[in-house]
Amino acid sequence: MKIVRILSVVMIFFTATILQANGADKVVEQPLTFGGPQYEIEDLTAQLQSEGSVILVSGKIRNLGHSATRGYVIVYLRDGNNDVIHAMETDVNEKRPFGHGMAGYFEVSANIEGLSGLANVSIEFVTN
Repeated sequence: MKIVRILSVVMIFFTATILQANGADKVVEQPLTFGGPQYEIEDLTAQLQSEGSVILVSGKIRNLGHSATRGYVIVYLRDGNNDVIHAMETDVNEKRPFGHGMAGYFEVSANIEGLSGLANVSIEFVTN
């Protein structure tokens, strides 16, 4: 029994040494990937209200990661050149964490009377 264990340890060490020696001079050809939080934006809407003087932006952030998360959304209002002309923040899911497969809701509005050239809206989800 003791000999079997010793032989097993020797075989593992020998195999690891050979694999390390053969791979030491190789170059990684593809970039290594690392897992991290994954999210999906759903139901993103931007609606003009009050005769076009107020914009209401809402949507959901679906947590595709394996642990609960919480955060906030930065909403960017952009002009035709994709330059940010206004930004605003709002909490997702009222600051409560949401787990794997769950979605957190957000909604924010802003007066855009003085803004000219509004062409599109984008968002960024920031975890905290």
